[in-house]
Amino acid sequence: WYFAKNPQGKVPTIEIDGNVICESDITSEYVDAVYPGRKLTTTDALKAANEKMLLIYWGNCVTNFYKYCMAKADDKEAKDAALATLKEGLEYLATFLKKNGTAFICGSQPGLTDYFLYPHLERINAIVPVDLKQIPKVKTYFDQMQEDKAVKSCRFSDELHREYGRKALAGDIGAYDIGP
Repeated sequence: WYFAKNPQGKVPTIEIDGNVICESDITSEYVDAVYPGRKLTTTDALKAANEKMLLIYWGNCVTNFYKYCMAKADDKEAKDAALATLKEGLEYLATFLKKNGTAFICGSQPGLTDYFLYPHLERINAIVPVDLKQIPKVKTYFDQMQEDKAVKSCRFSDELHREYGRKALAGDIGAYDIGP
């Protein structure tokens, strides 16, 4: 039945009065727009455009995170190449944060772009041999995000990320069924 609603089978997918909305960013923006409470979407058009460009660049960082993780343990060249590009992504994030001049990507408190980016940063910090202390702006950002109420309520421990990685690389179909 799910593929009848969403032919790509991706999550999340929501259905409102027969209307299907899918893709993480689209469903998140929809929920933010229609439900009450603090809005998470950046309303300033230029700032929002810059955030979207950051997420596009960040996507390359995420791709290289997975390349690093999926490379064979003895394939130093592949691991090093992925790690170098991943580090460039972290430096780009640091530059963005410096230019932004605020604690978070979206301003003085986390917004939707922060919540889109942070889970990947959490995984990178847990699995990849990158010392965020070497990129102080990113380390500060990471630490501040970890203090956020929403992040605290759904964050995974570093060990849980590593356990998932070990199981997934071993081909364990149950790897996706871990967690608190």
